[in-house]
Amino acid sequence: MFSGQPARLVCGYAGRALRETAGPAILPAKTIGTAGEQFFAYRALEEGLHVAQPIGDNLPYDLLVDSGQEILRAQIKTMTTEVEGKPGKLGFVLQHGGNGSSYQDDTVDFFGLVVLPLHTIYILPQSSMAGRVKA
Repeated sequence: MFSGQPARLVCGYAGRALRETAGPAILPAKTIGTAGEQFFAYRALEEGLHVAQPIGDNLPYDLLVDSGQEILRAQIKTMTTEVEGKPGKLGFVLQHGGNGSSYQDDTVDFFGLVVLPLHTIYILPQSSMAGRVKA
């Protein structure tokens, strides 16, 4: 609107982003998470895996991934920006719920860490997190 100010979006009706000026979208966290889950599912399907999404969001995992030999529970974490104040650094919070509790070993098999701007997914087995996060 004013010259010299960066373009931005604002959150609008029903969580949709409304364009205030030109520039990259500022999207609600739920929308970013859904985009990450859909991107992960798309890439898994490209690799010949089968993907199922549970109804609702009351489970500790987002997707089930079926290789034909086993079914694994995937928790997808998505980010769209670098860590503030640390250019080139990516950060993911491997916690759930408003209370910030950690995922228990028997509830998630792996994390799919999605970096949307790079169209990149990192796979992190839950077992590799042993001792790194508090329960």
